Amino acid sequence: MSYPDPNYHHKIAPGTQFEPELDRYVLYVAITCPFAQRALLVRSLKGLEHVIRVVYTHPIMGAINDEGRKGWVFGHPENKPVPGPIADLLKEYPLVKDANGVFQPPDGVELSQAAIQHLRIINPTNELIDGFNTTDTVTHKRTLREVYQIDNPSFEGKFTVPLLFDAKTNKIVNTESAEIIQILDTSFQSFARNPNWSLVPASTTEAEVTEACNKMAPGLNFSVYKVGFAPNQIAYLNAQEQLYRYLDDLNDLLTKQRFICGSEVSEADIRAIVTLVRFDPVCNCLFKLGKRISDYPAISDYLADIWQNILPPEAQASYNELHIKYGYFCGQDSLNKAGIVPTTAPIDFNRKVEYRQALGKGDTKSE
Repeated sequence: MSYPDPNYHHKIAPGTQFEPELDRYVLYVAITCPFAQRALLVRSLKGLEHVIRVVYTHPIMGAINDEGRKGWVFGHPENKPVPGPIADLLKEYPLVKDANGVFQPPDGVELSQAAIQHLRIINPTNELIDGFNTTDTVTHKRTLREVYQIDNPSFEGKFTVPLLFDAKTNKIVNTESAEIIQILDTSFQSFARNPNWSLVPASTTEAEVTEACNKMAPGLNFSVYKVGFAPNQIAYLNAQEQLYRYLDDLNDLLTKQRFICGSEVSEADIRAIVTLVRFDPVCNCLFKLGKRISDYPAISDYLADIWQNILPPEAQASYNELHIKYGYFCGQDSLNKAGIVPTTAPIDFNRKVEYRQALGKGDTKSE
C-alpha cells in the first residue's frame, strides 16, 4: 500500500535490486515523524545499519529561506528559528556557547536547569539533541531543502522525511515512506544481516497484511490527525468515533493473537506502533483525543511485548520521547501557539507481558 506523492524527483520502485556498496545510501529522518520511524524500524529489523547511514534532522522545524518558510533543518550555526514564539523566546533568553561548545546563559542571567535545557533544545543552531547528532554529516547542508536541491536545484515542493538518498550519484532514490520501507525490505537483500525478516512473514499472506494496513490508515494513522485538526465539533466527534472504534477492535484482536496479522510481526505492526507510541505522550494532549493507549490493556501489552522481545537496541533507539514531544508541541502553531511542552504520561515499555508469547510463536527477534 502506498500514497503517491507528486513531489518525487526520482522514484525507484520497490523490488529494484541495489548493488552492495557501503556508505552509498543515506536515510534522512526526523525522529519526530512517525513515517520516518517506519523506515528506521525496517532498516534495523532487516539488519541494514552497516549499509544505510542515517542523518537526523533537528527535532523542531526552522526557517529554510529568508522569508521564514518552515521546514526540516539540521543543527547548524547559521540556522534561524521560524518567526514566532520560539524565536521570541530565544531572543529574550539568548544562550551563548562556553569554551566546551555547550550553550549556557550569559553571565548574570539566572535560569533553572530545566529552562536552560528547553532553550538548548529549541535552538536550531544546537547540533547535539539528547545524544543525537543533528548535523548533516553526508552532504554538510544546513536544511533538508538543500539536500533535495542537490538533485533538482529548482525544486520548491514539499521537503519531507524520510528521504532515501544516493550519495554517490547525488540523486534521490525515494521520498515516500510506504515505498521506502518496501525498498529496504526487498532491494538490499544480498547484504541484509537478517534477510529472512520480511514485512510479509511466512505465516501470513500479502493480501492479509495489505488488508490490515488499509484498515489501519484511516482508522488509526490518519484519524489521530483528523481529530486533532478538526475544523469544528462535528468533525471532531466523527473522527474521534472512528478512532475509538478502531482501537476497540484492535484491543479485542490483540487479546486473541500476538500481532496484528497473527504470530509474527508484519508491516501492519510497523505501521501501527509508530502511531501508538506517540499516542499517550503527545497525541492525547495535543490532539484532544480523550482516551489513552493505557486505557487499552491488550494494546499496551502488545507494545511492551514488541519493545522487549522483537525490537533490537538499534530499533528501540528510533524512539526518542524528547525529540518527538518537542517536534510536535513546538511544531504545531495552530494547536499550541506558545510552543509549550507539557509533562505527559510516558509509554510503559516494562509491563510484564510474558503471557503474550503463548498467543503465537514470536521468532522475529533480530540477533
